[in-house]
Amino acid sequence: QDMAARLVPIYEALDGGQPKQALKLITNMMKKKPASILTVLKALALHRLGSTDEALALCDQISSAQPPEMDETVLRTLNLVYKQMGKNEQATNMAERAWENDQRNEEAAIQLFYSYAREGNLAKQQQHVMKMSKLYLRPREDYVLWAALTILLQVPSDAPPTHPMLGLTSKMFEKIAAEGRMKDSEILLVYLDILERMNKPQEALRILSSSDVANMIKLPFERLKTLAHLHERVEQWDEAIKLYRQLLTDHEPDEWDAYKGYIACIQKKGFLAQDVEELMKLLKGFQTDQKTCLCRGPFLAEIELESIKPREGEGNQAIVSLMLQYFDRFGAKGCCVYDLKPYMLRHLDTDQARAQFGETLLEKTRGVSDSEKNLRYYTSCIQIQRVLGMHTASHMTDAALLSLANDLVNKFIASAEEAVKKAKQHREAAPKGSVAEDDGERLVGSDLVLVAVHILLEMHFKSTSEQYVYQAIAILELSLVLSPSNFQFKLHLLVLYARLGHIRRASDLFQSLSIRNIQLDTLSHIVLDDALRYSPPHARPITDTILHFHKQNVDQTLESVAQCFSHHAYSRIEDISRLKKRLQSSHTYASTLTETLFFNMILYAPTAPLIPDEPDPNDLLPFIKQLASNTKTDVIDAKYDVLRALQLNEDVESIDTWQPETEQPILTRLIAEAPMCQCTTSVRAYGRTKEEQVEILRLRRLTLQFVFDAFIASSPKADELRDILLCINDVLAIPSVSASMGVLKVEEQTGRTQSFDAIRWNTVRHVFEAIITVLELCAEPNGPAVQTLPGKLAAVHKGCEDMLGLIKGMLAQKDHAFIAIPAFFSLVAEVMFYVHAMMKKAHDILCPYVPAQPSSRKGKKAAAAAKPPPASELQKVLAAFGVQMVGLSESISLVLNGVLTSCTVSSPPLVLLAPFDPAQTSIDHLKQPRVATLIGDALSQTQTGHVLALQQVRLVLTARILAFKVFG
Repeated sequence: QDMAARLVPIYEALDGGQPKQALKLITNMMKKKPASILTVLKALALHRLGSTDEALALCDQISSAQPPEMDETVLRTLNLVYKQMGKNEQATNMAERAWENDQRNEEAAIQLFYSYAREGNLAKQQQHVMKMSKLYLRPREDYVLWAALTILLQVPSDAPPTHPMLGLTSKMFEKIAAEGRMKDSEILLVYLDILERMNKPQEALRILSSSDVANMIKLPFERLKTLAHLHERVEQWDEAIKLYRQLLTDHEPDEWDAYKGYIACIQKKGFLAQDVEELMKLLKGFQTDQKTCLCRGPFLAEIELESIKPREGEGNQAIVSLMLQYFDRFGAKGCCVYDLKPYMLRHLDTDQARAQFGETLLEKTRGVSDSEKNLRYYTSCIQIQRVLGMHTASHMTDAALLSLANDLVNKFIASAEEAVKKAKQHREAAPKGSVAEDDGERLVGSDLVLVAVHILLEMHFKSTSEQYVYQAIAILELSLVLSPSNFQFKLHLLVLYARLGHIRRASDLFQSLSIRNIQLDTLSHIVLDDALRYSPPHARPITDTILHFHKQNVDQTLESVAQCFSHHAYSRIEDISRLKKRLQSSHTYASTLTETLFFNMILYAPTAPLIPDEPDPNDLLPFIKQLASNTKTDVIDAKYDVLRALQLNEDVESIDTWQPETEQPILTRLIAEAPMCQCTTSVRAYGRTKEEQVEILRLRRLTLQFVFDAFIASSPKADELRDILLCINDVLAIPSVSASMGVLKVEEQTGRTQSFDAIRWNTVRHVFEAIITVLELCAEPNGPAVQTLPGKLAAVHKGCEDMLGLIKGMLAQKDHAFIAIPAFFSLVAEVMFYVHAMMKKAHDILCPYVPAQPSSRKGKKAAAAAKPPPASELQKVLAAFGVQMVGLSESISLVLNGVLTSCTVSSPPLVLLAPFDPAQTSIDHLKQPRVATLIGDALSQTQTGHVLALQQVRLVLTARILAFKVFG
């Protein structure tokens, strides 16, 4: 007790964020009376001060003491320090020694169980907790329950109901219930979930039939909902209807799931008149009651009932009438279009019916006098018209669509400026020191801007004019000034800027959205692929953030599992475990790891001349070897079963769209179909199928395997490399891959078209074939491969020439696709990297560096006078190829310098984007000078970003030229 009292000031200093003060107090106390707890607290203070190595040494000193003399306080604190340093393995080793030293210590046993949980070692968790259940006769926790939960975590989420581990856990929970140990709702919820997975609703219903057990679910609403669902599962329709009715009348009259369950039961019974009448009476009561008349559920349930009940020759007039009434009541709510969408698409089955419905809604909006309310109704009307396909060429002319877009933007700007003015007046009138109101995340009518943007983008697809894209950007930028917190404006701008290659602005918008945690996995696909394609330096912060999140996720989710056991939150354990597995199998994470590896390898590889007088530690081949040794095998694992197990966690519904059901979402189409975005430099691509993404990721990983296997070994085996090359060829031959890789086709004078991607991958294939041939010749200098090498090297040279020719063709045409030029030069740099590595490997094998160390002056003189050995035939072939590559590299450098010179001319810039001309726009408000300036700034920033990307590539290519000159 005396020690505990003396430790209070130390704990207060640590909790108060004052580790220096805590360290001072600990040091003074240790001079008087050393103690294990003081040493551990000192380690904690040092870790928080950044002295992690010293802190780890102190922790190891305590944990390795023989025998370990630790009370529960020392054990808990030491675990905390190890956990904060991310040293779960050391924490587990320490906990194992502590428990083995005194197995009667139940606290030590529990801490060891938590340590296994933090490591995710389910097998050891299960073994240990089974020992605990037998060892402690009066346990602090229910260890049989812990064992059952640990077994349950080992069951795959898609396991069939007959999975043996599910049966085992069911038996264990059955025993817990029989012995009266099910005293917590958390245990009951887990048991019900197991029975649900085993498809045993009768058994679950039997358990809940006991009032004592049912009352464990403390919220009556949840209890009734669970019981009603189970009765529905076992086809006890009357009992389910009774419970759903009780749930609605006594607890929540707006519970949509309850309405759906109620109506489904009536449908299964055959729409008996009495059941329908009772439901309609209930709905009408809710609709007229002052307390519930504002709830959407009763009105939507009436539409649902009318939608599915059999109608004999009645037509759709009744349901159309109900939908119009629903619009009258809830048309001012943003959710109106989403509520009515399934019924409109199902029952308005002709163009005439849809047009008539849309016109009726528009007429209704004219009868609303209040300006703000009128704008809300008008917004819902426009959204519904768009869902019904009324904003298409078959219903409206181009001029009418542009006029509509103009009107929509004008309505929003007029409303927004008035709202901003009122908000300013309110802030000025507010008392000093009061909290200002929010600027308005989504001002009234903001969705009208998005509809206008979608109309302009559709005009872009129809005419292929980029001008409509720039108008859409200008509209969104102007709207964002008025409503700076509107995340939908930012998401739309993010997609458009990324599509145009303006990665700096896209990256800024991405950061302003404060995307973090799980959103990094679900939303990063919007910008990641384009960022990697057009400007890897601007992609780096995004990729680093994604990788950091996934690294943290593993530790945090495992710690959360341990905390769930500690705090008896058993129903959350499986959910957390499922989240961890889903994130670990994330395709975004896998592709980001792979692309980051390529980025580091191609752009940061040493590029100095590679025949030094002495070995260079920064040489290319040692760099590749170091990169390979630091790369975990799972990062380049290209097995089909591994890649197909990856999950696409992308959120494709985060961006609002009101497209007709038959059309692809407009922004998905924008990225999938835009010609300038079809140069594939990475494995990510918005709009591809999972199978296509799997194949392309496999291609990238096989490429890495080839590079690593070819250059890290002193004598790589040509046969093994040939097997990898065959796999690469097979992947390239798959139609879905060759089609989905995306091709930027350029018309040549000959009249035929070529694909930059096809030439690039064929050239890479020729390089790899040449590498295999070189390795064979190095092993057998006079072998048959000597005849084929010149042809393979010529194919490599021809492929590089073709890539340069396509770039020149695009520049000559001044195509808007010039925005992709940095990506194409990066691909050339990648090919040059492979060629460079091949030449260096051949040189190292043919001319190994052997340092001469003559002991005498005479020996040194003789060594200096000695002539170099005559060059082999292979060396002559490689030297000639080096000369060719020098010439080609210099040509590439000249073109690149020309591009950079054009980009740095102050006025006008090279055609990175078509110049924005406010006089040509159809949107009146975009003629304001501030908007023209805004777009001008965007163009300038785009240009600057591409100059930086091109300058980085120039440095890489220039260094490759130096390397090729050595071989030439």
